[in-house]
Amino acid sequence: MPTQEDADNKTTPKDEGVLIGAGAGGVLAGVGTYIATGDADKAMKAAAIGAVFGATAGYFVGQEIYKNQSNFADTEKFLEHHIKLAHDNNQMVIKINQDFEAQISQFNEEIDSLNANYEKGAATRRDLYAQREKVTKQLTAQQKNNQQLQTRITNQAKAISEAEAKQAELASHEMVKLADLREENERFKKAVVQHSQMLEELQTISTSDSLEG
Repeated sequence: MPTQEDADNKTTPKDEGVLIGAGAGGVLAGVGTYIATGDADKAMKAAAIGAVFGATAGYFVGQEIYKNQSNFADTEKFLEHHIKLAHDNNQMVIKINQDFEAQISQFNEEIDSLNANYEKGAATRRDLYAQREKVTKQLTAQQKNNQQLQTRITNQAKAISEAEAKQAELASHEMVKLADLREENERFKKAVVQHSQMLEELQTISTSDSLEG
C-alpha cells in the first residue's frame, strides 16, 4: 500500500519535464559559456540561468483543453475555472519572461566575449558556430512556448465571449467575476506581447554577423 512518503516523492509528467529540462539546460549553458569565455565563474552563472530556462522550456506538457459552459453546473463555476486558469497562466508567463530575458542577456555577454577571443585567436570559427547552434535551439524552444501562450490567449477569449453572450442573465457577483477574467486576460496578453518581442530579439541574435567569424 502506498505510504504518504511515496506520495510526497511522486513526480508527475509535468514535474519530470521540468526536472529534465532544467538539468539539460543547466549543463549545456555552463559548458557553452566556459568554451566561449574561459571563465569558470561565468560558466557557473550560465549553468544556473540555463537550468531555470530549461525548466520553463519543458513546462508545457500537452495542449490546454478548452472547457465551455456545458462542462460546468452554472456560469459562476465556468467563470471561476477560467479565472483560475488565467491567473495561473499569468504567473507562468511572468516566470518565462524573466528567464527569457536573463537568457538573452547571457547570450549577448557570451557572444561579446567569444568575438573578443576570436579576434585574439583564442577562439575558433567552430566555437562561433557552436554558439549559434545553442542560440538556435533556445529560439526553437521559445517559439514552441509562444505557440502555447497564443493558444491560451485564444482560449481565454473564448471564455470571455461565452460569458458575454449571457451577460444579460448574469447576476451582479457574476459580472464581477467576468470583469476579473477580462482583467487577467488583458494582463496576460501584454505579457505574451513581451514574450513575442523577446522572440524577435533572439531571432536577430541567431542570424547576427557576430556569429559568422
